Amino acid sequence: MHLTSVHGIREDSTSHNKRLKQSQKTIESIMESASQIAHQQQVQNQEDAVKRRVEAQVQCPPLLVASIEDLIVRLLVKHDLPFIFATSKELHDLLYAIWPEVALLLPSSSNTVKAWIFRCFKTQKLPLKELLRKSLSQIHFTLDHWSSPNHLALLGVIAHFTTATSTLTQALHALQEMEGAHTGENICHTFMGIVEDSDYDIRDQIGHFVMDNATNNDTFMDSLVEKQAESGLFLDTHEHRLR
Repeated sequence: MHLTSVHGIREDSTSHNKRLKQSQKTIESIMESASQIAHQQQVQNQEDAVKRRVEAQVQCPPLLVASIEDLIVRLLVKHDLPFIFATSKELHDLLYAIWPEVALLLPSSSNTVKAWIFRCFKTQKLPLKELLRKSLSQIHFTLDHWSSPNHLALLGVIAHFTTATSTLTQALHALQEMEGAHTGENICHTFMGIVEDSDYDIRDQIGHFVMDNATNNDTFMDSLVEKQAESGLFLDTHEHRLR
């Protein structure tokens, strides 16, 4: 347009279209190259991460490795952070600036973080098992059930008891995914699976319950009383429930 109005030169539409196609091909080529470079960088990062983890197992004392795992797990769990936070470049850069050798110990994927959390959970079950086994009192429970944003039915169980040193304490006993809806029968089935777990086996130590006034909690108590009676254990629907 500028060539025609100012210089009186008429631009050939064929050559114009040809240049447009060449420009388009150039842009597509650049985008493809950028995509390939990004993929290669991702692969390289994964390989480097694996290499660092292997080096960490060789160079770093086992106690130090376990401490880093424990600290990161505690950070995520305490503040309800996503797994990807532990693998973020920003967190790694911050820790590296404080202590460069920590780069050998940091997680490279969310799967690693998940494995750390499960390992920490299993480790923490052992002292809780011992505390419950030596409890001077019956074990009392607070139950709560809800549906998560991704539609999982969950049951939270808090245990209240007196330790062998006469200290009243409480601990998260379980956060269990349930099968089916939050009916009283399903809650009872899930709860019994928790207290009969071979790691705890505290069915004969069950005391009182704190729950809200939802009707499914009423049917839960009815089902639990029946289950306990089958094993010769006594519970009263009303006396063993606090609201």
